[in-house]
Amino acid sequence: MEIDWFQWFYVDDLTNTLFWKVNRESAKGIIKAFADTPAGGIDADGYVTVKLHGKKYKAHRIIWEMMNLTKIPKGFQIDHINGVRNDNTLSNLRLVSHTENARNQKLRVTNKTGVMGVQKITRGDHTFYQARWSTLEGKEKSKSFSCDKYEDAFTEACKCREAAIKHLNENGAGYHDNHGNK
Repeated sequence: MEIDWFQWFYVDDLTNTLFWKVNRESAKGIIKAFADTPAGGIDADGYVTVKLHGKKYKAHRIIWEMMNLTKIPKGFQIDHINGVRNDNTLSNLRLVSHTENARNQKLRVTNKTGVMGVQKITRGDHTFYQARWSTLEGKEKSKSFSCDKYEDAFTEACKCREAAIKHLNENGAGYHDNHGNK
């Protein structure tokens, strides 16, 4: 079922907040949400979500479709450029592929080196740092720097990763400046 967002919502031009256009009633006639009030709430992942016809929708996707007067093409996503999942200002939203969206992700809390794409690996008595990246074709690449061989293996791995990303961007990869920031 394709939903006409304009039947249910409007977007405040100043705040890019999604508002209910109509009162929302339960099956028993109890008003659950009033017209002209912000729609939805923030979910566990930090996104603003709204519930309509028993299904949850991400507000940033609705706002992007309403403001651009078109549906999000299959296989595409809406990226929050600044990484703030509840900042749904139109200038912060961009249509991207899954790969492009992954190239604008924050540093994960599970990252132990503090650098995106660089990990520390210990096998037996040997420790090394590995730089990892994906080619334009999506193939995983890596280069390892042994702590036995390099005085500062971590720095070497970081420089390798940085050089790989720079080269990829020169060839149109689209890694965003925010990629890997906290």
